[in-house]
Amino acid sequence: MYKERQIIRYKGDKKEKIFDPVVVEKQINVYLNGKLIFRIMCLPYEIEALIYGFFFSNGYIDQPQEIKELKILSSNCYIETKKDVSLSPTVIGTSCFSSFFSIDDLVSSNKNYIDIEKFDITKIMQKFQNMGEVYKKTGGTHSAALCDEKEDIYFYSEDVGRHNAVDKVIGKAILNNFNTEGKILLTSGRISSEIVFKSKRAKFSAIISYSSPTSLAIEVAEKFKIVLVGFARGKRYNVYTGF
Repeated sequence: MYKERQIIRYKGDKKEKIFDPVVVEKQINVYLNGKLIFRIMCLPYEIEALIYGFFFSNGYIDQPQEIKELKILSSNCYIETKKDVSLSPTVIGTSCFSSFFSIDDLVSSNKNYIDIEKFDITKIMQKFQNMGEVYKKTGGTHSAALCDEKEDIYFYSEDVGRHNAVDKVIGKAILNNFNTEGKILLTSGRISSEIVFKSKRAKFSAIISYSSPTSLAIEVAEKFKIVLVGFARGKRYNVYTGF
């Protein structure tokens, strides 16, 4: 999902005109029960998984069967649900957007942290890094994946937005009736509180990222007993919760 664009590349005092691959970003208009509810900017593939993941991770559905019908026609996605879902029209960009969850609703979890030292994080992240085909071409995507305690990666997605990439892998999992409880989310992007909320919704036990968590993400993860690992690059990484 990329296009070749003509650019001028500078190297020191030299310049050359070349064609360079650029990642595709497209606006998808999402209609819920006949009403336009949001426009989402995304890498326009795996749209079905993105929509199911978005609706599930934000608490609008609990089971994929609650979406009665989903049709994608060009840049438009039409959804019919079995129950009323109240959403105000909005635009969801490729970076952060306002959380659909309330910090005031946080309840501490009674579960225990997983033992992150049992995992070969360096090996997991090397495998994860090698999967990004669009990124290898363009350098313009975020990625997300789900793995388990055996370090097997089950679902992988790329998108121009890190939230979108996470929603896509969640959507793939629920569409395949895959049990996400206890699984580990791998992500290339910054770990915000919203990513932690999505992970709690999917019952993930840990989040591992190339990037950093925010202070609020750490606080929320501590409440939910989710292990946060950041700056997982090469043989180094930081563990922020659960140690």
